[in-house]
Amino acid sequence: MLPQNTYCPTLLTRLIGVVIAVMLCISNIAAQTFEYKDASGLYYLCDDATMEAVVIACKDASADYEYQQNSITIPATITITRSSIGEQGATQEDLIYKVSEIGENALKNAWAFSVIFAENSNVRIIRKGGMYGIGCSGTLTLPASLRIIEQEGIYVKSSAKAKQFISEIILPAGLERLDISSIVLNKLQTLQFMGAVPPICETATGQTACNPFTAIGCNTPEDVTVLYPDGCFAAYKNAAGIGDYFTCFTDGEGGTTTDIGIAQNKGEKENTTAKKVMINGQVVIVRNGEYFSLLGNTIK
Repeated sequence: MLPQNTYCPTLLTRLIGVVIAVMLCISNIAAQTFEYKDASGLYYLCDDATMEAVVIACKDASADYEYQQNSITIPATITITRSSIGEQGATQEDLIYKVSEIGENALKNAWAFSVIFAENSNVRIIRKGGMYGIGCSGTLTLPASLRIIEQEGIYVKSSAKAKQFISEIILPAGLERLDISSIVLNKLQTLQFMGAVPPICETATGQTACNPFTAIGCNTPEDVTVLYPDGCFAAYKNAAGIGDYFTCFTDGEGGTTTDIGIAQNKGEKENTTAKKVMINGQVVIVRNGEYFSLLGNTIK
């Protein structure tokens, strides 16, 4: 028998110790991430474990104002000066975080005239609604680092302030995946793919028939010219979600080669009128007396 004053840990005591250790571990993990606001007003969620940062907002969540800059620049990295106190006293260190994502709804309705990615951008993914309702104009060039665009990641919206629209989107060669409705079009004229291999396009059939591209505003999908690297017509025309959606294909130089294989060219389409109507609960496109689904297929 042990003396009365001898300490003997019970199972409950040991469990309490384990719980405390787990709580401390969780606390340390939580402390690895923090929010940061740069000089332009963009907000980031930074992770000390990965040394990466996610763009999370273009307005202060505690304030009622929109991002007011005329141009949004997404940097390749952000540098944050961190202070600490050690044996040698107070010290400062510059830490560099790669900007790797446009977070969910991060730039929603920012209404900037342009969104510019740094030349050496590290952005790999545009999350759901990440660039929803952007009111830019001219050409939107997505970075070479980009691999995935999630649902409504790019929602091209007309800008009441800019009075202009994005006319062209350039998709990088390394783009791997486009989710359903990942690029919502509005008065877009040109969609340029830089890769010899088309991205994988998520599609759905039946009553919810859709693919990565959705048309809004004045243009129907067929009005958008698809550019691709020279010699890659077959790859894009046969790609699900691209070849069965668009009908105006041309090469990367904008030339009208025999690769096009389309009965109607861009000029002919601009001289036609098209409108959307509801038939049997389904939205269809009517052009020159013919009926088309939103996927561009003829409806008999």
